[in-house]
Amino acid sequence: MNNMATFTVFAYPFRKKMFSGKKTRHRVTVTFEVRSSDSLEDNKRIAQKWKNVINCLARGIHLKPEDITDRCEPPPWGQFLVLVNPHSGPGRAVQIFRSEVEPMLEEAGIPFKLVITEYAGHARDLMHNLELSEWAAVVIVSGDGLVYEVINGLMQRVDWTSAIKKAVGCVPGGSGNALACSINYAAGEPVLVNPVLHSTFVLIKHRVVPMDLVLVQTPSRSYFSFLSVTWGIVADIDYESEKYRNLGEARFTLGAIKRIVNLRAYSGKLSFLPVAEYTPKSSMTPKVLSKIRRFSLRSLSSSMESLDSRNSKSSSVVLTGARPLSGGLSWPAPTTDSKVRSASMSGFSNGGGGDVGVTIVEQSGSETEASPARAGEGERGGEGGCGVIEDGVGAASPSPAVVAVTATETTSGVLHHHHHHNSHPWHRSSGGASDDGDSAPCSVPNGTATTTTTRRRMVSYPEVEEETLSAAKEDGQAVPTPLLPPLDQPVPEHWVVVQGRFVLACAIYQTHLGSDMLAAPSARLSDGVIHLMFVRDGISRNHLLNLFLSFSEGVHVDSPEVEFVPVLAFRLEPDVNGGNIMIDGERLNPVPVQGQVLPGVARIMAIQ
Repeated sequence: MNNMATFTVFAYPFRKKMFSGKKTRHRVTVTFEVRSSDSLEDNKRIAQKWKNVINCLARGIHLKPEDITDRCEPPPWGQFLVLVNPHSGPGRAVQIFRSEVEPMLEEAGIPFKLVITEYAGHARDLMHNLELSEWAAVVIVSGDGLVYEVINGLMQRVDWTSAIKKAVGCVPGGSGNALACSINYAAGEPVLVNPVLHSTFVLIKHRVVPMDLVLVQTPSRSYFSFLSVTWGIVADIDYESEKYRNLGEARFTLGAIKRIVNLRAYSGKLSFLPVAEYTPKSSMTPKVLSKIRRFSLRSLSSSMESLDSRNSKSSSVVLTGARPLSGGLSWPAPTTDSKVRSASMSGFSNGGGGDVGVTIVEQSGSETEASPARAGEGERGGEGGCGVIEDGVGAASPSPAVVAVTATETTSGVLHHHHHHNSHPWHRSSGGASDDGDSAPCSVPNGTATTTTTRRRMVSYPEVEEETLSAAKEDGQAVPTPLLPPLDQPVPEHWVVVQGRFVLACAIYQTHLGSDMLAAPSARLSDGVIHLMFVRDGISRNHLLNLFLSFSEGVHVDSPEVEFVPVLAFRLEPDVNGGNIMIDGERLNPVPVQGQVLPGVARIMAIQ
C-alpha cells in the first residue's frame, strides 16, 4: 500500500436536471490508484504519464500511440490576468470569482493574477500600458461594461493591430452579461443554467477564435463596440433600469414593463449599407439574392507587402446554401443553361488602382463535379477574411448547393473596391479557366492566377454580383473606415435610407443582449456582419409585449413588425434631443452616430 501512487481527474460532463429536463454540467472527481510496481517511483512515473496524456487530450492536443512516452507533456499554461469589477451588477463579482471560478482554474493548474478594479476606466488604463507578452489572456469577471473598457483600451494603443489579438475571456459577473451568453450559446453550452460554471469551462479549454468589432463614430469621438448600438425602447430600458442594478438581470424585465406601458416613438433617419439588396417586409416583391457585399481588413505587418506593393494576393469566401440569409433573403432558383468562362476586371481604389482576376463557372446541365470546399474553416474572420456570406448562410434546411468564391487581387492603395459577376457556383480556384473547361492560367496585370480541378456535385444559379471592399490595417495608423463617409456629409447613393418614426433600432453583432434575449439568432462571433433590427411606429403595446416575450426564443425576427437586415455599415440620425443611445450599455446623448464592421480583428476565448 505504501508503494501506491494516485492521480485525480476533474470532469464536468453534462446531465439533465430531474424536473426541467435541461442539461447542465456538474463536477465529477475520480481518483485512480497506480500499483503496477513494487517501486513507488515507478508508480509515480506511470501516474504522471496518465496525467499528462489526459491533460493533452482535454486541451485538444492530438496524440499518436508513439507520442505516449515519459516525456509526453502538455505545454505549460500561460498566466491569466483576471480583472474583477466589485461593483458590477449586484456587486457579487468578487464572490463569484472566489467561490466558482478560482477553484476550477486551480483544478486545471492555470496560473493567474487577480486585479480588482478600483474606479471607472481602470481596466482601460491598465490595457493602455500593459506588457501583453507577459499574459496568455485577459479574463474578465464582470458585466459587459468591463469588457467594453478592455476592448477600447487595447484598440487605443499605438500597436492596436497586435494588441487586439490578445485573447480575452469572459465570465458573467454583472447584470448585463450579453457577451458571456453569446460565447456560451456559440459553444453549445447552456445560457440560463449555471452560466458561471459553463463560461469557466469554456475559458479553461483555452480555444481562441476571431471576433468582430464595430467602429462607432459620433461628432466628438470614436468608440470600439463588441456588442450593440441601440436606440429607442431597448436603449431606454437599458439606461432607465440602471437604478435597479441590484436586481441583476431582473432589472431589464421591470424596465421593459414600465417602458411598454409608457411607450414612446422617436423620429429620425436610419441609413445602412446592406449585404444584399434591401426589400422592406411590407413589400410584396420576393427577396432574391442577386448581389452581395463583403468587407475585409488585412494586416500589412503580417505580410510581405506594403501600401505601395503590387504583389497579387488571393482571397476566398465559401458560401453554403443551407438556409436563407438574415432578413429573409433566399438563393435564386437554379438554371440549366451554362458554360465556363474567365474574366479579368479592373478594380477601383482610394489612392491606387487594382485588378481582379475572376473565374466564373456556369454549368451545363443540373450538376457537375467540383472539389470539396469546407465552409467555416479559414474563412471565418481572422486576417484577410471576414466570412460575411458564409456565416450569413446557415443550416436550417438541407440544400445541395455549395458555392465557392475566389478572386485574385492586385493590391495597390489602402482601399480596394471591385465587382465580380458570377454565376453560382464557382469552383474553388485561384484565377481563371479556359472556355472549353480545361484548366488554364488567366493573365492578370501584375499577377497570375491558376485553376484547380473540381470534384463536388453542385447546381448552378443565375448571375450574382459580388462587391468586395478591403482595407489595410497597420500599427501606428488610424483604424481604416473606408465604408463610412464623414458624419457631416450625406451617405452614398447606394446606401438605403429609411426615415420616419421608430420604436426601436438596434445594430447587433452578438447573438444575445441578455441571458433571455436572443436578439440576433443568426449572428456569429466573426461573421463580418452587423445585424440591423428596427421596428417602426404603429406597433400596438400588446404586439410589442408579445415581441419582447418572443426574444427568448429568437422568433421575433419572423414578426411582420420587425425589419432584420444584415449590413456592413449604418448611420443613425435622431431628429430631436430625446431618448438614449447605448453603445455596449454605455449611454450617449442622442446625436448622429454611424458604424462599420471590423471583421475578425479581436480574439475571444470561445468554442465554435
